[in-house]
Formats: sequence, structure tokens, C-alpha cells
Amino acid sequence: MISVTLRRQLMVERLMKGEDKGAPLMFKTGESMVLSKVKSFMPRLEIANLELENKDPEDISIENVDENAAHIEMVITVYLPQIGYNS
Repeated sequence: MISVTLRRQLMVERLMKGEDKGAPLMFKTGESMVLSKVKSFMPRLEIANLELENKDPEDISIENVDENAAHIEMVITVYLPQIGYNS
């Protein structure tokens, strides 16, 4: 069996020589690392969503934060452009 790397190299060489007149070379690729991470994360996300559904909305409100409890703050600064004309 030819490795995926070798198949790709052969395909590129044929394309560069103009020899590729037929159907494209097809081969199966391995599973993506990102896809496997997403697949393992989705069940955890579903469990977290179910837990949120069972909580009191006041306990999860982003407007009702106990300053002594662990939380994440976002600081947003907006800069407006100053338009001026030199005369």
C-alpha cells in the first residue's frame, strides 16, 4: 500500500508534468484531530446545558455577580475617532 504522502507527491508530479488526463486520484484521509476533539466535547456540552436548565436563572445571571466569587470580567473601551480640520 502506498503512503498518503507518496500518493500526494506522485499526484503533484503528474500535474506539474501535464500527464494527468484521467480521473483524479482518490484516497481516504485519517480522522482530523480537531474533529475528534469536537466529538469528545459535544457530550460534555450537552451535560452542561442540561445542568443549566435545572438551575435558578438568578444563580446564572451575568448581571447578578457576587464580587467575592470566582468570575470573569470584561472591560471594553471604545475610542471614537476625532475628526478635525487644520486650516
